[in-house]
Formats: sequence, C-alpha cells, structure tokens
Amino acid sequence: MKIGLLALFLQRLETYNKIMLLGLKNKQICALVLLAGILLSARAPLWAQRGNAKNLYKRAAGEAARSYPEKSVRKAAKLVKGLAPAKLRGSSYSIQRQAAPSLEELRRSLAELENLQKALLQEKLFLEGQERTRLAVFQAIPDGTSPVNTYSGTVFKINYLGEEEIFGVIASHTLAKQPGLPGLLGKEFRAAVQREGHVFVIPVQVVQISSSKMLDLALVKFRKEDEALFQPLVMGNVRLADKELYSHGFACGLPMTLSSRTVKSISPGLIKTTISLDKPGRAGLCGSAVLNNQHELVGIHTGSSSALKNPADDTGYVVSSSMLRVLVKAYHNNGRAVFPVLLNAVRITQINVDEFISYAELMDEQGRVLWHRSFEGRYSSRQIEAQLNLLPSVRYIKLGIGKTSWSQPFGAFGPATVMKESQNIRTVWFDWKQGKEIEKILF
Repeated sequence: MKIGLLALFLQRLETYNKIMLLGLKNKQICALVLLAGILLSARAPLWAQRGNAKNLYKRAAGEAARSYPEKSVRKAAKLVKGLAPAKLRGSSYSIQRQAAPSLEELRRSLAELENLQKALLQEKLFLEGQERTRLAVFQAIPDGTSPVNTYSGTVFKINYLGEEEIFGVIASHTLAKQPGLPGLLGKEFRAAVQREGHVFVIPVQVVQISSSKMLDLALVKFRKEDEALFQPLVMGNVRLADKELYSHGFACGLPMTLSSRTVKSISPGLIKTTISLDKPGRAGLCGSAVLNNQHELVGIHTGSSSALKNPADDTGYVVSSSMLRVLVKAYHNNGRAVFPVLLNAVRITQINVDEFISYAELMDEQGRVLWHRSFEGRYSSRQIEAQLNLLPSVRYIKLGIGKTSWSQPFGAFGPATVMKESQNIRTVWFDWKQGKEIEKILF
C-alpha cells in the first residue's frame, strides 16, 4: 500500500514538473502551477514537506487573486480548497496534520491534475497562435496622416500554381473614389508595422480590386525585402464545429483583438458573427483577420451593423477567405476571375471579381415589374430572396451589372489613382421558373 501511494505521489510530481515546463510568463499559468503544487504537497503522506505547502499556499493565494478569473483558475482553486490542509487564522497560516490520503483519493487527484495539464497546454498553444497572428497584421495609413484613425490590413500566404506567394488585403471601401479625400487610401499608401518595439513604415501598392458593394476586398503587395517583417497567415475554412472565431486588427489606431465572435450564419462567400465592440470603437476595424481556433485565416472583417434595440444583437460581416483565392487568380489573369451569384441556393449568373450588382428587378410573365431595388450601398441577396419567397408570380429576374476600375482624377493627367464604379455596363436576365439564364426579352 505504501509503495502504491509513493508511486502515485511521484507520478503527480512528474506531472507537476511538466506543467512547470509550459512556462510562467502568463500570470494565469503561474497561478495554476502554484495551485497545482499545493495538490502535490498538502495531501502527500506525512513525510512531505509541510512548510513547503504553507509557502506555496500563500504565494498561490496572492497570484490567484491578481489573475484573471478564468474557469481553469477557479477550478484549480476549488481543488485546493478541498484538498489543502492550510487554514487561514487571522493574518497567519497554520498547518494541521492529517492522515495519509487513500489510494483512490490520490488517483482522483492525479486525474484532475493531468486534466489541468492538458488545459494549460491548450491555453499555451492558443496564446502562442494569437501572438503569431499579431505578426500578420498591419496598419494602413492614408497619406498625410499619422498612424491614428488608420485601417486594418492582413497578410496571408497562398500556393498558386505550385509557387508560394505573400499578399496583403484591405477593405475596398477604404480606397478613395475622389482625389484628395481626407482619411482614405490611394492606389499606393503606407503601412505601419510594429516589431520588437520599433515601428517600420513601408510602401504598399494595391494590385487587384473588387467592388466595395460586393466582395469589398483589395489585394496589395509589398516590396520583397519588406515581406520578412510578417509571419503570413495560412488560409482555412469555417467548419461546422467552429462555433467561435476571433479577430485581430486595429481599431481607433490601437491593436484590437476580439477573442469571441460567435458564428451566426455561413453562406457562400460571407460569414456573419456577433461583435462585442461598441460601434464608436470599431473605426478602422475593417480589414482585420478573422481566424478559427487553429489560427487559420477564415475571412476578413469588412463591416458591421448595429441593432437598435439590443446592442448584443449587433452583427459583424466577414468575407470568406475563399474569395481571396478569386482575387489572387484575377491578379495573375489580367483582372479576370469570376464567382457565382446565388439566390436561394440557385446559381443565377457569374460575374467578374471587379463587377457588382447595381439593381435587381422581379417581373411576372407579362413583364410587369413586381419589385425593384437599387443597391446604393452594399448588395444584399437576402432582400431579393425575401421577395422571391413572397411573390409566387415572379417569372423573370433582371440584374444590372456595374464595374469597378481605376481611373484618372477628374481634370488631371497621369496614372489612374482613384477607384471608379460604373453603375450599369450590362444586364443579366434569368428565367426563375425554368431555372436558367436567358437572353434579353422584349415584351
């Protein structure tokens, strides 16, 4: 029996040492290690160092009080309360002798401690992943301004035709549509990157755009020598098991991590999440990286909406990382790469990465317009889908297609440096009853 107790105690000691190796930089981990030490010494056989348990308990109590109230800390503290023989009497600690614990008690303690070790390891890996994420974002600085009220940018890597490439991405709506507009980015702008206490300001060039009304993403490139400043993110997908995402970027000129963004819905090209940040504090958040628990880039934050009645119902909009692949393809293909337009999961047409839907009309068999909507801001497929569900007499769908391009400033000569959106360059007709795209109909 004594040999069994000694063996289990040594196993627990080995587990404790493994926890110590996880590192003590994080205060939560430090508190957990100290609390775990109490489990090892306070309930050990009578020959254990009781004075050591007393010191550990005092230090652990102080560290735990200064730590964040994480669930793992509370659980460890609960274990200590139930197992440690140390009792507080006034301002001093005293140790009471107890009988040696049973073999079953030690087994339970060992199992709890090993679970604690696993939780600590997972937490350590997650914190390391978050730290790497900070090395994959930058502040996009409009010309003539300091690194305040800036926008967010994200750096990722992708394998294209067997070659690994590094790109940055920002939100398209941060690009100026007129020259000289304060606070907006041009075709060329600067990026601020902070590394090891130093701020590097580097030139950036936009190499591929999409409409702010559709994808709202713009691809950027850095000088080759500047790519070493980043640790680019690997792209991934949102899985059904991914209930919680997190994002990292900048808001109001400061680094901003939103550690919990609950997934509300997933549709082709778009993810909707909760967003805990108050609306005034979201300035500059667009362009932030949104990641899963494996620290894979699953999307780019491009905007949010506010609920009038309950701020907890605010929604964050995340363009899926799959759209970044479309942008990269367009970059390598003279701006040509298409993606599908879906309504109620039905493929209506496909448009190029720089095109957008400017308006939609629903018509009956005789060509009478049952519903019309112009999209002055961001395109919304849900508005069209709602009407399709309400109007059973819809036969034809007509979509106006616009195009985004670079153009010269009005009255100026030289390179095209401002973003221009031409509203109607063509139309698309779709027979809703037969489920196919058709030529224009003359009624």
